[in-house]
Amino acid sequence: TTEIYTLSLHDALPILLMVGIFALMKAIPAAFPGEALAGFESMILDTFPLLVASFVSFIVGDFMNDYVFSKLKGNNKTTKGYSFRALVSTACGQILDSTIYFVLGFGVLNILLKGCIANYMTWGNLFTMVLLQLIIKVAYEAILLPITKPLVNKLSKFNQDNPTDFTQDKSKDKELESEEESI
Repeated sequence: TTEIYTLSLHDALPILLMVGIFALMKAIPAAFPGEALAGFESMILDTFPLLVASFVSFIVGDFMNDYVFSKLKGNNKTTKGYSFRALVSTACGQILDSTIYFVLGFGVLNILLKGCIANYMTWGNLFTMVLLQLIIKVAYEAILLPITKPLVNKLSKFNQDNPTDFTQDKSKDKELESEEESI
């Protein structure tokens, strides 16, 4: 394909690492008592849901973006329709990303951990934040299209001029097997 798929382990690893660190910090007995401990626990309880929500929303949103982009492309071997695919797939991915992040991070996980949604949020605030983030991210994609489209065209041309063969060379496997047998 000519598209650059963004999801990889190194993209999500920092978020996953922080989720693990905060879970570990919460599990280790505190070295300081009283008010400082209460503030620390409050910070962890407020931050941990956001980290988990960020990780989950990133993965789901990015996969949705890639899935919609691929489905819209179909068997089209050119970059024709790239702008439409990019904007629609971004919108679909960001709807899921933003909804999961805000509802899970400020709502559901806070209800599970503290018995209420985040102290400073209402469900109306969450809806507004989802909508604003969707608008901003799709606008950002539209603004970057004049840069990304020529880049995708160049990559597409390069891929057509330099096709990659992912088939495995069976003769090398047979050579390795015969060498192993002789050892």
